[in-house]
Amino acid sequence: MMIRSDQARQMLALIHQAREIGPGEEQRRHLLDGIHRLFRTALASITVVSDSAGPSLWKLETEMSAPASGSAKCIMQILRDAPFVSPGLKELCGRLRGRVPASGLRRDLVADGDWYRCDSYNLLVRPFGFDDYLYSFRALGNGRLAGIALRRAFGDRPFSAEDRNLLDLMYEQMIRLQSEQPERIPGPRLTPRARQVLDLLLRGASEKEAAYELNLSQHTVHTHVKSIHSAYGVSSRAELLVRCLAKPSA
Repeated sequence: MMIRSDQARQMLALIHQAREIGPGEEQRRHLLDGIHRLFRTALASITVVSDSAGPSLWKLETEMSAPASGSAKCIMQILRDAPFVSPGLKELCGRLRGRVPASGLRRDLVADGDWYRCDSYNLLVRPFGFDDYLYSFRALGNGRLAGIALRRAFGDRPFSAEDRNLLDLMYEQMIRLQSEQPERIPGPRLTPRARQVLDLLLRGASEKEAAYELNLSQHTVHTHVKSIHSAYGVSSRAELLVRCLAKPSA
């Protein structure tokens, strides 16, 4: 799984901050604002939708958006008043029939030609200055979906596969926060000091920051990091984060 190490580090710091805040509205807002900054979106939304209005229509049950701008309020109000399924969302919902998590880049869900001709783009997206998007949804059962939708401003670079991978990992960590599952799966045996270094890395600290926190030299911390990488069978911080934060197998 390709993820940029700097983004993975920022994501870990965001999750750690949210854990310290604790469950509730403030935590959800903090996570959403962090996602907006991390992915450099024009609009980031956390929503719950249902198909109670029929197979071709969707009802927006709840939403939270960042930034809380006039455009965000307008686009969400339109979705509440005149719900419809965009081509991309319809395709993604088809992938969720097995109740498995599904994420999709716009260009993987809808070809450029179809996207720029569809009503979803011309009536809802383009008038508010948005364009490319990245969706990640989880099935809740009974025709309901919980999702994160990220949108780029018109003219911005499209979302990448790395963005999709990072959002998937981010979403899994958010679910863990909500369900109060353990922070990470059991790993290989480490020395007490190496475990302290690993804990700081998973909280988003750099090697320099870990050295300061533990009153060690950077060389010593780097040696611990190398032993941690060896114990986990990885070669980079990004791989280490994915390994430590991976969802346990059933």
